[in-house]
Amino acid sequence: MTRTYRKVVVVGAGSVGTTYIYALLQTGLASEIALIDLDAKRVEGKSMDLSHGLPFIPPARRR
Repeated sequence: MTRTYRKVVVVGAGSVGTTYIYALLQTGLASEIALIDLDAKRVEGKSMDLSHGLPFIPPARRR
């Protein structure tokens, strides 16, 4: 069985963008997730917030 590699890029680190990323992480639909926003510090903060739950969800590469 071949493994499908899926990369998802989310533009916007607001409520909708981070909720979408959270759903992607929980379902395991993405192999790699990138978050883009004009406010780099917000992206860093949201990434750190999401990373706290990583031990409980399927693996995905974050960018």
